[in-house]
Order: sequence, then structure tokens, then C-alpha cells
Amino acid sequence: SKPSTHLLTGSKKRVKIHPHTVTAKYATQPGDDGYDDAPSFEDFGSFLEETSDKKKLMESRRWPLTDGGGKAAKGPGKGVGEQLASFGEASVSASRLTWVLLLCAALAHGCLIVLTRLASEQFHFAPLFLLTVRSVVQLLSVAVPLLRGENPFGPEGYRLRLFCYGVAYSLSLCCAYSSLTFVSAGNATTTWRLATTALSAVLAFLLLEERLGLSDVITIAAGLCGLGLLLLPTTDEGNSDAPTNPVTFWKGAFGWSLSALAGLWMALALVGYRSLKDRVGIGTALFTVSWTSCLLAPSTLAFLQDGWAWPVSVPAWAIMAGLVSCSAAAFLGMTHALTRLHPALVSASQSVEVPVAMLLHLAVLPVAPTAPEVVGNAMVVLSVGWLVATKLLLSRGGGLRQREEYEEILDSPIK
Repeated sequence: SKPSTHLLTGSKKRVKIHPHTVTAKYATQPGDDGYDDAPSFEDFGSFLEETSDKKKLMESRRWPLTDGGGKAAKGPGKGVGEQLASFGEASVSASRLTWVLLLCAALAHGCLIVLTRLASEQFHFAPLFLLTVRSVVQLLSVAVPLLRGENPFGPEGYRLRLFCYGVAYSLSLCCAYSSLTFVSAGNATTTWRLATTALSAVLAFLLLEERLGLSDVITIAAGLCGLGLLLLPTTDEGNSDAPTNPVTFWKGAFGWSLSALAGLWMALALVGYRSLKDRVGIGTALFTVSWTSCLLAPSTLAFLQDGWAWPVSVPAWAIMAGLVSCSAAAFLGMTHALTRLHPALVSASQSVEVPVAMLLHLAVLPVAPTAPEVVGNAMVVLSVGWLVATKLLLSRGGGLRQREEYEEILDSPIK
């Protein structure tokens, strides 16, 4: 039979229909011949949108075109239609779950910022000590891969990449927590998130060749502008005529540099896990980050000589428990989202942590925010809200169009 070609989102489609199976290949380069198995409806929809949610076409091995009675169907009959509808509903549900978990992770990050600040100011805990405690407790996550019969250090052939991911993530946390000693928690968090989002978009393109759509770029840029407004100096800082102490200046510059460096390491970690998402589970990733942080955090703590201070009261222990819980919840939500979304989208959605932390801080210590803070936080919330709304609406509205395109493949003529 002669294969038929069709231009679909800039690629060449080749289809060959056998009595019981459909095979298809999408070739983006001239001279790329041959056939792969047809993708499932969910994979096909992701391919159409050209997102990073693609799955390998070979995962759908020889999908039989059979109806409910097990007989071969010649086209998109009743059995195929039911499967298409089922795939579409599953894709929409999975997309909703992903974004719900992402927003919950952002809320957990916001609570984590406030708890860290409260522990540092009220109970005089060193930020790196807090990181060490949470890392030690989260070593319990080793039970997840062990119960699933997996190696907690990753599958063979991917352990070095997993180790590099853990080191990058741990270095990001160490830099971020260390910066709290030199700059305010609000400025450190904002700089960290801004750098992570911008650099993850660049690194995902350079290392994974994953691109963002134009609408996503505009939305993320608006959110980054909002974060930039939050970094503007206040009126008191801008109009201060007192000479700046050189030591204070360089300590502040060092803190800002650490925050930006934390963003770079986090962007590398997000892109690194994105490349391992099909091989490494979330529990294994959490254990990797925990044991590498247990090595790096105490070393950094000793280098900066921040000191140790164990909790001696019930409120202090409660804050410690809250820190561990919020950090674990935030990590799980973000890491799950990385299996389906672009790293820059995952990081951009976490920008909501800044407005959440501000609201929680205002609830504890009522202080009127400045105009740039109000505008910046509003831009962040609106950009993330628009991003989530467009993704969920597209996942619902695009189902019919994707189904029609998929059925067009199944109906391709045999010449």
C-alpha cells in the first residue's frame, strides 16, 4: 500500500493501515522513512499542542482496532469512539489534577516562607539549621522506593544523572537559605523565584529543546515583571542620605548573589528531573534531595558559622513540623508537575508563593504595603491565574479538535 502524507503542525504524517492495527510516523526531517506505532489519543493531543508533554510513540504497541465484541473494526467505529472519549476525559482530569497540585505546592511554599522567617526571628534558628532538620526527617522517604521494590539510588544507568540532580537541588536550597542571613526573606525569595523561572525557560530550550508557546512567554514575562516590581527599593531605602557602610553593602551584594545563584541551581535541577521523569519516581527524587542536602547543608552551616540551636519549646517543635510538612508537600506537587509540564511553567506557577507569604505576614504583623508591592503581587496573581485558566480551557476545548484529527488518521485512505 502507498502511504499517505499530510501536513500536521509542521510535520509529515505517514499512515499505514493493516487489517487489525494502525501504524503512523511523524517525520520532521526530509528522508525520514519508516513507521512507528500510532500514539494514543492523549499522546496525539499533546503532540498537536507541541508541548513538552509528548510521550514516545513506541509506547503504544500495535493498538488493535477492535470493538466491544473483540472484532476488528475498519475505522473509528463505536469501540474506537468510546476509547477516544475515555482518553480525552482522562487527559482533562490529569491536567486539572496537575494544576491543582501545583497551586497547592505554591500555597505550601508561601507557608514555608513565613514559617522560616518566624523560626529565624522568634526562635533564633539559623536558616541552614532548619534546612538540615527537614532534610534529615525527609530521609524517611527512602521507604517509598523500597516498598515499590526499586533501588533508592535510582535505576542502573541513570544514577549519575540522578546524583547530579540531587546535588543541584541541594545547592539551590543551601544558597537560598544562606542568603537569608544577608538579605530579607522577601527579597531573597523573590530573586530566587525570578531567576529560577527565567533560567529554566532558557535551559529547557538549550538542553531539552523544549519550547514555550507565545502566549506562555507573554504570561510568564508579565509575572516576572511583577516580581521585579517587588524588588524595587522602598521610599526609606531610596531616600536615605546616610553613607552606606561598605561591609553592609558587600554583605547585601553577597546575599543577592546567593539568591540568584540559587535560582540557577534550581533551574538546572528542574530541567534535570524533567529529563529523568520516565525513569525516576517522585519518592526516589525526594530521597535523593534529602541525602544530598544532609551532606551539603551541615557543611555550609559550619562554613558560615551560623551555629546550632535545638528547639526547646512546644511552639518551636510545632514550627519544625510545619516546615517539614510544607516543604515535602511543595516538593511533591512541583515534581509531579514536572512529569507533564515545562519547567518554566512549573516555576512560574510557584510565584504565587510571594503574594501568599505577604498576606500571611500581614495577618501576623499588619503593615501597609507599598504601591509597587501591591501592583507587583497583583501582576503575579493575575499572570498565574491566566496561565492556569488558559491551560484548563484549552484542555477542555481542544479535546474535540484533537479527536477529529485523530479520527482523520484512522480514516486515511489506502492507495
